[in-house]
Amino acid sequence: MLGRAPLVHLPLLGADSAGKTMFLMAAVGGLRALAGPGVTVGFGTAEDRDRLSTRSANCGAGRG
Repeated sequence: MLGRAPLVHLPLLGADSAGKTMFLMAAVGGLRALAGPGVTVGFGTAEDRDRLSTRSANCGAGRG
């Protein structure tokens, strides 16, 4: 590994149904798509990974 990037927390504020979760899902998907060979985009914890999986399923089913 050549280096490490720091873990950065960015608050995302918005009203109910403003699209915060969809924005974050798109951002993570974009980072994964742009990651080159040998670069991984991961989650801080397994709980974070599971939370995204659950929200992805809910959004796909129209449950926001």
